[in-house]
Amino acid sequence: MSEGAKVCATLSSSMSIIPEIEKQRKAGQVPKLHPHGFIQLELQGRNRRLHVWDVDIPRTADPATMHDHVWDFTSLVLVGTLVNHVFEPDWHEDGNFMLWKCQPERQEGARGGKVLASTEQRCFIKRTGRVAINREEIYKFPAFAFHDSEGIGYTATLFEKTYTYPDAEPCVICRVGGRPDDELPFIRQGSEIDPKEVTADWMWQKIDQLAYYL
Repeated sequence: MSEGAKVCATLSSSMSIIPEIEKQRKAGQVPKLHPHGFIQLELQGRNRRLHVWDVDIPRTADPATMHDHVWDFTSLVLVGTLVNHVFEPDWHEDGNFMLWKCQPERQEGARGGKVLASTEQRCFIKRTGRVAINREEIYKFPAFAFHDSEGIGYTATLFEKTYTYPDAEPCVICRVGGRPDDELPFIRQGSEIDPKEVTADWMWQKIDQLAYYL
């Protein structure tokens, strides 16, 4: 695809996202709070998702937690700037981080997250990359690589799975003694908040701000 065609495709995706969001709202789709501090909305086909970050969207996972995926994906930054941090585990019995794995049953936790169990595998963590992706830029990320992402201010991305590896389960790495799952408190800008504050209506209001920035 030529650079001009890529730009046209990017702009088309940006402009068509609002009607797609409205279609999901009317269909009764409910946004979810991802443990790593962003709102996630499933779009048509389930391989596409809208992700939204903002300074007051709380995070439930330990700040030192990173995760992988069982799919390759492509992400288009619709507005804002996304910073992708990439990590590589160095497996060692004396490591200060622990690997947790999603249970094969894929059951949902109390707040909608997948249930994880410790593997007792320890490692040290090395940061191998930090990339800032700006508005209308696209980035790709492979399955089974560990990362964590953060938005700078209000940031929204259009996420799409490109290939899913069957019979694989996603993993999370967090500090020894910590927990990566949804039993942890909601933290907003350094302070604990009541989870009841994060309602579906509040998350829809965050998603609706996208139209203003586009």
